[in-house]
Amino acid sequence: MSYSEEEMKDKSKAVVKFIQNLVAIEEAMEPLKEQRSDLKKNFVDNGWLSKEEMRTAVKCLRMLRTGEDFDNLAEMYKKLSINLGIESGGQ
Repeated sequence: MSYSEEEMKDKSKAVVKFIQNLVAIEEAMEPLKEQRSDLKKNFVDNGWLSKEEMRTAVKCLRMLRTGEDFDNLAEMYKKLSINLGIESGGQ
């Protein structure tokens, strides 16, 4: 694909604007990432949840939010574990 000089100027401006906005968003998110990390550390340090329990809880939350059908997921998980010869560590 070839761009005219004017399109390249516009494209360059768009890229700069995109990067500026992305950097601003990432900077705004940083304290929240630190807060999330501190939350997880606090739950592990206090023995309330293990890292694996937290990972599982987050996976469940994401499945609920996306409307994932657990029965279908469990069926596929079982088929894959059998066909691939991989034992489930959770059961």
